[in-house]
Amino acid sequence: MEFESLEEGLEYYTKYAKHKGFGIRRSRVTKSRRTQVIIGQEFVCSKEGHRAKKYVNREDRTQVAPDETRTGCKAMIYVSKKVGVDRWIISRFTRDHNHELATPKSAPFLRAHRKKDKSSTKFD
Repeated sequence: MEFESLEEGLEYYTKYAKHKGFGIRRSRVTKSRRTQVIIGQEFVCSKEGHRAKKYVNREDRTQVAPDETRTGCKAMIYVSKKVGVDRWIISRFTRDHNHELATPKSAPFLRAHRKKDKSSTKFD
């Protein structure tokens, strides 16, 4: 697939994720070594990876640690800039999840799919 911009790629993956029943987040960014311009971005399942041990085993913790939400899921896409053209393509795609997906009814409540209306943020 090809996109006009990186944001368009994110929008596409967000819609796909909502339809399938999982949340997403931005992950690693690749920049050009010479110009420091973004040439790639990874969008991953919100359950990708694991919480760092330093946050789990904190000694100054006053409350019980929150439940672990990450499961090491590998689902992701990598969107990269086409060489010589101002277009973006999906260069890597991993479909498999290692957790249950949300139902179509509950998917809109996942963090990645909850968006506020501009009208609801106005104060009267």
